[in-house]
Amino acid sequence: MQRYQPPHARQRDNQNASRVSGPTTGEGSTHTRTEGRTPREVTHKSYRRDAFEGISEQNVTGQAGPSNYTSLQPVRQYENSTRDKYTPRLSKKDWSNSSQSRSALASPSGDIKPMRKEIGTPTRMDGDDFDFELIQSVSRSGGDGAEGDALKSWDTQERYRSFINRKIDKHYSTFGTLRHTPPLKDSKNEWESLSSIVLLFRKLREGVVASGRIDDFAIEVFESSAQFSILANNKPQLISSLSGLIPGLYQTMADRKGKNKAQNIDMIQGVENLTIRENENRKNEFTSLYLLYQLTILGEKEFWSIYFQLTQSPRKYLKRPFDHTSTSYSQDSQNEVEKPFITTEEINLSVLIARSISFHSFDPIRCFKLVKQATTYERVILSWGEDKIRERAWEVMRKAYMSNGIKWAERFLGVKEDEMDEWVERKGLKVDHGIIKLR
Repeated sequence: MQRYQPPHARQRDNQNASRVSGPTTGEGSTHTRTEGRTPREVTHKSYRRDAFEGISEQNVTGQAGPSNYTSLQPVRQYENSTRDKYTPRLSKKDWSNSSQSRSALASPSGDIKPMRKEIGTPTRMDGDDFDFELIQSVSRSGGDGAEGDALKSWDTQERYRSFINRKIDKHYSTFGTLRHTPPLKDSKNEWESLSSIVLLFRKLREGVVASGRIDDFAIEVFESSAQFSILANNKPQLISSLSGLIPGLYQTMADRKGKNKAQNIDMIQGVENLTIRENENRKNEFTSLYLLYQLTILGEKEFWSIYFQLTQSPRKYLKRPFDHTSTSYSQDSQNEVEKPFITTEEINLSVLIARSISFHSFDPIRCFKLVKQATTYERVILSWGEDKIRERAWEVMRKAYMSNGIKWAERFLGVKEDEMDEWVERKGLKVDHGIIKLR
């Protein structure tokens, strides 16, 4: 009894037998797949692969049966021509004449250049035609040794500072505003131009800090950055600039110049004293700006905390822990006590303004009077907190008085004469014959 075999097993056996015995045509065929079946016409495709013509199809008609079973398999005539299969064809185009074969719109091969130089390759910025608008920021792209670190070079910093100066000149020539003067509130384009200049100074500051540069150039960069931040009302960039100046850069420069002066006693005293005096005046001005920022933005507590840190002298303790004088100044070394960073007299205006608006001695009339004595940059910073002072003064006036004359109210509230009527109306009151009825 013959064991049952599934069709795919019988097909596999027949294929194996055909490989051993050769072609399965004639009476010796071992195929039993079509036994008992009626011959019929079948149309199938046989594939013949040619090395150069690819795959061609032929319709073959024959009798179904053992003799034609192998015709269903692909014709493997390409086995001997596999070597020629991958042989490249010869081009029929004449490449000897490059001028004729090249298209008019084709680009030269030399225009394909890397978008960025290799790491460690120094950046060349020679010539005045370099576009400093595209220079990269150290905080965003630094550390690659190439374009990202370009602003770490002192020479590049000075050239970039000249580029910023040209931007500043173009700004003032375009809008016609006086220098060191804030723009009008409705001048949107001018505000945007100032903001772009502030961002340029930010890039330069980052390069100065990353290069470890501490000299007059570094101080000027931070001072100019602070001034334009004030004009552009950019408070984050303002505090970043002032925090780098006070006490960091100013104190370090003073220490260095003190050491150089001690080593060079025979230097020209007149020029040196003039330079020191100018630097001291600028230090006092920007320290006052720094304290006024603390007062108007952060409050009185932060103002007095910074004030005491800057005006107190650092104590020098003796190195004898069991001596009773170890916690106080030595009598013999009082002349060697370091001077404070700044004195109260040098920042007197900011201290008086802080006292005039304190909780225990609130005096808005004195405060607004002191504001008129301030510099342009100081008035801009104080203007950020004027509304709060004015609201406090209004609450005090309503609680203390039944009515007030408009002239006195202008001084108490710090409001201009032509704006007083409108200001009172916004509060829901009216001015009647020069009197403001508060109740």
